[in-house]
Amino acid sequence: MANLKKWLPGVSLPLILNAPMHGAANGPLAAEVTKAGGLGFIPGGIVLSKDSEDLKDLELQLTTARRLLALDESLEKPIPVGVGFVTFHPSVAQFEETALPIIRKHKPIVIWLFAPEPNSTTHKHLTSLLHSAGSSWNLKVLVQVGSIAAARDAIQSGADGVIAQGVDAGGHQWAQGASIVSLVPEVRNLIRDEFPGRDVALIAAGGIADGSGVSAALSLGAEAAVMGTRFLVADEAGTSKEMRQVVLSTTDGGSSTVKSYLHDDVRENSIWPKLYDGRAVLGPSIIDERAGISLSENITKLKDAQASGNKSRNVFWSGTGVGLVNKLQPAGDILKQMAAATKLRRIIEDPNSFILCPGVYDGFSARVALNVGFDGIYMTGAGSSASVLGHADLGMMTQTHMRNHAEMIADLGALPQYATADGPVPLIADADTGYGGPIMVSRTVEQYARSGVAGLHIEDQVQTKRCGHLGGKEVVRRDVYFSRIRAAVNARNRIGSDIVIIARTDALQTHGYDEAIKRLKGAYEAGADVAFFEGLTSKEQAAQMIKAVTPMPALLNMVESGATPSFTAAEVKETGFKVMIVPFAAIVPAYDAMKVGLEHLKATGSMPDKVKEMTPQQLFRVCGLDASMQIDKESGGENFNSGVD
Repeated sequence: MANLKKWLPGVSLPLILNAPMHGAANGPLAAEVTKAGGLGFIPGGIVLSKDSEDLKDLELQLTTARRLLALDESLEKPIPVGVGFVTFHPSVAQFEETALPIIRKHKPIVIWLFAPEPNSTTHKHLTSLLHSAGSSWNLKVLVQVGSIAAARDAIQSGADGVIAQGVDAGGHQWAQGASIVSLVPEVRNLIRDEFPGRDVALIAAGGIADGSGVSAALSLGAEAAVMGTRFLVADEAGTSKEMRQVVLSTTDGGSSTVKSYLHDDVRENSIWPKLYDGRAVLGPSIIDERAGISLSENITKLKDAQASGNKSRNVFWSGTGVGLVNKLQPAGDILKQMAAATKLRRIIEDPNSFILCPGVYDGFSARVALNVGFDGIYMTGAGSSASVLGHADLGMMTQTHMRNHAEMIADLGALPQYATADGPVPLIADADTGYGGPIMVSRTVEQYARSGVAGLHIEDQVQTKRCGHLGGKEVVRRDVYFSRIRAAVNARNRIGSDIVIIARTDALQTHGYDEAIKRLKGAYEAGADVAFFEGLTSKEQAAQMIKAVTPMPALLNMVESGATPSFTAAEVKETGFKVMIVPFAAIVPAYDAMKVGLEHLKATGSMPDKVKEMTPQQLFRVCGLDASMQIDKESGGENFNSGVD
């Protein structure tokens, strides 16, 4: 598979592309997607003849994007956006004379080709032409496909990558095809089996509208994901007011959208080859067709409605992911909800950055930490075991327990009131031993990544593990530990995630300092990102450890009254650590406060005065009451018109 990060050094992983949707994608949208770490696309058009309005708009949108990206006006630098062309129109024969000069002028870094006439050599010709014209800035060509045969043809024709579009997509697509669930893996196998040694990028498109969809696409074998419908309601998109309203109000996308030739025919836009149809919101024209209304009558009804200003019969292109789209947002905010891991990675890689993460153990403690304003939070395994099971940290929490717990906490950090311009509040989560051998470790990393976890630590204790600050620990052999780390790193790379792999060793207690250092160095060689030396016994040992593992960044686990002496965050940073986690930051104060309150209740029959000061409204506001009420209001709900106070 190709290395998109190498091709496109400015992007973040997972890589998100906006579809070059006619009437919606434009220079401002493409620029904001690129600024947020994705790859923005601008539609190049269908009609490519001389004086084409499509090409005039392409020039305008590229100029706008260049300005918004603060690029020089001399046009010397390539512009980090892509351009998409539909290629079935006869005017594609003029591409070299009409479109290519604009590409040479602005130097977009990727060209996206779609929908040639069946059995034509158009894409082979254009791919060669584009590679030659863009050789000085390493221009890449992607081809959108909807079948294995089309993917094979695209790669044989020289494409650098294929965009495997499933039938869940909105807009035009293969009339007969599959969803990405089967299409992407089969294209992946095609690349592996028929084009060994070729660097061919595989990108998924169709029905992807949120982070879980992106993660699913990556787990199927794609290296990046396209979102179209989600960006229809981006603030920067050129979408009409009516289109935005329809998208936001439509739910159950599988039944409320439909693939049909009628979407083109009713608009008398029958220029598309019959190899392609389109998916749009199920509207009056489709309903009338199903009731037996003729095409000519349907066309007349649409014209009459438009003449009267009634736009309800318009075609509103949309994919099945439309039910997941429920909010108007800037494009950058859409992407940042998927970028917690990238944010944490940037913090760790920045030589001047340091992050302090209090331990949280449930949704309420996470809310308190987020409301206080921490830049990162840590899901403690000990606290999770205590809160979920009521048991000590003895390895009783399963992978399913921990993954579900982590997903809930990560979701809170992605809420708009907590996320910042560069992403959600990153969550580091305890992943114990990875919950098994390499296969299980791999699955754990994939599931944590899909759950929005930014970083996780995997340790070298035996499966029947215990808290790192208890005596009597046992660790596995060094080679077994390294296999866990390699499995974690391979899983991360396979799904294209930026999730941070933190290698923890508990070997100090049983094998000594030198062995612990050897394990961390070996983990670094295996691809781990951060060193976690559990149970450091002195500040001098901590400083020694930092020197020994450099250049590997390090994390300090500050468990008060545990094996490690007390450090302040300032001391930890000064020693050279990049991350400090404080597992007992919330659970110990909570225990103390609960015990005092409950003892008072048992002794007196009433709660302490301080507890009586907090109203239910105040408590629920800690948990986002006001934000929930605002959602109801913005949706036209009336549940809270009289307030709650």
